[in-house]
Amino acid sequence: MVIRLIPAVLGALGVINVQPRRSRLRRKAPQAEGRIDFQRLIRDVVKALFSADQQKLQGEMTPADLEAAEAAQRKSRRQMQISAGVMGLAATASFVPVLVPAAAAGVLYLMRDTFRLVWRDIKRGHYLSVYLIGAGMCLTMIATGHILLAAFASFMEGLDRKSTPLNSSHR
Repeated sequence: MVIRLIPAVLGALGVINVQPRRSRLRRKAPQAEGRIDFQRLIRDVVKALFSADQQKLQGEMTPADLEAAEAAQRKSRRQMQISAGVMGLAATASFVPVLVPAAAAGVLYLMRDTFRLVWRDIKRGHYLSVYLIGAGMCLTMIATGHILLAAFASFMEGLDRKSTPLNSSHR
């Protein structure tokens, strides 16, 4: 009983906007523009996934497009192998300090695309970006001796770059 009084008191004080409940027998009013119609969203997603247009677009790939996709997949697979190797080297460097410079060089090698993106952003006049923060974070971890964390962070940034093409400008 007390719980039902809380919205009424807050509404009377002007803290929240309390609207009276509508009768369930009435028809629902059309939704406001800012609200999401989940049934329509699900219908559109299912239609997009099982649409013949999607299959037609996938079938129209030229041999050059297929070759480019295969090359990108090979590069991505190679990058993942290098990332796994650097993470293993960094884990080993935790116990064998002689391997720390090699692990740091491996992390810097994995970060080369990030440094390229930082330079691109600086040339465009974007002095603060996600890539700059990630590069600074990895360099700081290397400088403080947290090589394994730096390797993991560079691996995660590699996954982000894999999902985001280098020529995208959304960041």
